[in-house]
Amino acid sequence: MSFKMKYEVKADYIAKGKRRPGTFITPKFGVLHDTGNPGSTAKNNRDYFNNTPNDPTSASAHTFIDDKVIIESVPATTGKTERAHHVRYQMPQDNALYGDDSNDIGIGVELCFGGKINFEEAYKRYVWYCAYVSYKFGFSPKKWIGHEKLDPDRKTDPTNALKKYGKTYAGLLADIIKEYEECTKEITSAAPKPKPEDIKEADDMLEKAVVINAFPDFPFAELLASRIKAPIYVRGALPSGKIAKEVFVVGGTKDGLQADSFVMLTGKNRFEVAAAVNAYLNR
Repeated sequence: MSFKMKYEVKADYIAKGKRRPGTFITPKFGVLHDTGNPGSTAKNNRDYFNNTPNDPTSASAHTFIDDKVIIESVPATTGKTERAHHVRYQMPQDNALYGDDSNDIGIGVELCFGGKINFEEAYKRYVWYCAYVSYKFGFSPKKWIGHEKLDPDRKTDPTNALKKYGKTYAGLLADIIKEYEECTKEITSAAPKPKPEDIKEADDMLEKAVVINAFPDFPFAELLASRIKAPIYVRGALPSGKIAKEVFVVGGTKDGLQADSFVMLTGKNRFEVAAAVNAYLNR
């Protein structure tokens, strides 16, 4: 399967230091950011980070995108992938969803906006690049999540930028999936259409998954997930669409979830939820 290269990805790496330690990583998902600095271009941001390589915050990102250029300031798709520091390490959500910290297995992509930046052109490049990253590293285009979902008490990106131009977080996730599908579409006009019985589920479709209503349910869900060997998803940070064939709901309802079947382990309070999980595990 090939990918349609609509835009050039420019390698313009920042100096090594606290912002770019040079540690190699294997990406498993992507994190959606905006710069939070209206009017600053991709080069402006890259240069700022390059000129302060040992800033105490050590903050960085892999890629900055505006209406003119896509710049990788820390190697992602243009070189052997290195770690960037784009999400705080003490956040539990990325570990719960993906099994590790964002900085260690995630690609951080920043959207530039405001000022003289043509947002529509920047947005097109942003969506395309995220789809390309999924293709490049072989993870589902559904595995993108906003910084605001991983650090909700402090961060509002990328919705911070999107809402200024009439766009939404859910719309962005859908656009990435659509772009991925369009850019990986093969020319098959001469080929016969597959029969419904020949169509297989996507390779990334899980057999089982655990969905928790809120983080207080995590301790109970962790025991269950370990037993059934399934990942844990937080309802507020779920990828769109169907995530697994069978979904175990720990706390809350199944409203809005998609699956072939559900196992409901819930109750009126945390004690009842814990009891439901324990009862299932001790069957």
